Amino acid sequence: MKKKITKMFKLLKTGILFFGISLLLWNCEKEEENQLIESNTSLKTVTKKESSTFLNDYKVSAKGNSSNLTYDISKINFENITNSDSKLAVIPAEFKNSKLHTRILLLKINDTI
Repeated sequence: MKKKITKMFKLLKTGILFFGISLLLWNCEKEEENQLIESNTSLKTVTKKESSTFLNDYKVSAKGNSSNLTYDISKINFENITNSDSKLAVIPAEFKNSKLHTRILLLKINDTI
């Protein structure tokens, strides 16, 4: 009987040890992600006007390829970015000859869209 109790305590101690180690590793991983986001302070929100200009310039530069993608810049939506004051510009889009829907995401990184 004492052997069973001793074995159970050893198993319990081992389980608690593994749980503690996994919890420690998980917390360290979260810290690294937060530090990476905080260190990258060059993120900026793209305005509606900048989005329109960028997409128009893209159409001109891709004139050899007739784009199958249509979008409506008036339906632009700005979504919050975690751990940042910037917002992500989201423009709904769809393919011309298909029922597939997608989104165009725009963000300024180091002052480049």
